[in-house]
Amino acid sequence: MRLVCLGVRALCVTSCLVTFVHSVEFDLMTVGDPGNRYDRTYGVPSNPARYGRFGAVNYAFEMATTEVTHNQYVEFLNSVAASDPHGLFDELMMSRPRGGIIRTGEEGSYAYEAKPKAGYLPVTFVTFWDAARFANWMHNGQPTGPSGPETTESGAYELGGVTYPDNFSVTRNPDAVWFLPSENEWYKAAYYDPRTQAE
Repeated sequence: MRLVCLGVRALCVTSCLVTFVHSVEFDLMTVGDPGNRYDRTYGVPSNPARYGRFGAVNYAFEMATTEVTHNQYVEFLNSVAASDPHGLFDELMMSRPRGGIIRTGEEGSYAYEAKPKAGYLPVTFVTFWDAARFANWMHNGQPTGPSGPETTESGAYELGGVTYPDNFSVTRNPDAVWFLPSENEWYKAAYYDPRTQAE
């Protein structure tokens, strides 16, 4: 899985439990034209119930123009995963050729760095829940501290410290600043053209 985040930057609040690093930035594009119709041209023909029902979004939003890189994910890991109770680092990131991150040290003092020449490539071997925690970290202002409510476990998604929550128990908070795109948001950002598809 590759990781893409979207949203807008929020003002950060201070906390006595965490510090803020603010080193991960994204170029964002605005996806406007709220209330557009869904795209009836494309879809998944193998599933007629869903064919041609993509991309209708009734609000404007922003989306990152690039995927999350190994360098950006390394910043995240070094901020919150000195201990890694939720497995934000996958050993495949280090052992596989397409992995781009090296972990050194012992539990409680792990350190991470991008492999040579891999820093600007998209991060690989992340789960949906890793991506949700990255979004929470971005939402919370990129704090440094152990995994918890002020770093990775709340913000865009309430994860409650459960490494792999039940998929149906977690939804995006309505006030989320950074979050993972829904299927319709992603589709609209990728394919929608108001010059040819607006009514």
